[in-house]
Amino acid sequence: TTGEIDAVLSVTGTNIQLVMNDPNLQLVQSPTNSLYYLGFNLSDPVLSDQRVRDAIAMAIDREQVAAGTYTDGDGIVSYLPVPVTSWGYDESLVDLVPEYDPEGAKALLEEAGYGDGLTLVLTTDESEAKVRAATVIQAQLSQIGINVQVDNLTATEVTDRYLNNQVQLWIGGQSGSADPGTFVGNFLSTDKLHTNYNAFCYSDPDTDAIIAQASAETDQEVRAELYNELIKIAIEDNIGVFYGTTYLSWGLNSRVHGFVQENKAVMKVCGLEGTGINIWVSE
Repeated sequence: TTGEIDAVLSVTGTNIQLVMNDPNLQLVQSPTNSLYYLGFNLSDPVLSDQRVRDAIAMAIDREQVAAGTYTDGDGIVSYLPVPVTSWGYDESLVDLVPEYDPEGAKALLEEAGYGDGLTLVLTTDESEAKVRAATVIQAQLSQIGINVQVDNLTATEVTDRYLNNQVQLWIGGQSGSADPGTFVGNFLSTDKLHTNYNAFCYSDPDTDAIIAQASAETDQEVRAELYNELIKIAIEDNIGVFYGTTYLSWGLNSRVHGFVQENKAVMKVCGLEGTGINIWVSE
């Protein structure tokens, strides 16, 4: 560093490690309103069997997927169909997520009639993080006899597969506000079928009714309870394996003080009383 710049509000890739290792700089990180996952097409002849979906979920070590995906320290492991930043996130619901159990996964595949293995196609776009996630998942599923063919396509080609219901497994990503409706509310919505929101092909009238109620409700506590119901449905019906959330990373000169990192690439130099924002720079 030359010392001429005091703040960079979007530090990515290997630059994260450079900032982390520089004694004159400070790395500031917080989770973003984002979510990445391995999706299951519930209308697929193979994946319509929940035993197969459960076996896949049990064969995937989410922590290992996140570690292999966010190799520069630019993300963290996640488990629920809403990001950790959402006001609808409930840590207690993580206990409902299937635990890593490769032997149990093999037994489920045997029960489902795939004791000799099977082949599935995993669709992803060409972004490096998604390709890394697909590679880790491919290796993990090979351990239970599932051969995964990874198709790396352009974003347009991936969208075409969504629209034409031509995905089996896929690496998906969603970002937006802290409102859980942006995530699980869209994932389970019949109105979003065959889009990047609901390529899961999930459709259920009772679930749609909860989504409509949650969307119309104005009391946030009531909305959170409704979205918790939806999170439970997504986990119980096993629509996918949610594995990661990216970080917002700032690189600041060590002489910068009094900042508060918000979930956006904007730094306020001062704020309302009680916000803790009052930036100052030491000599």
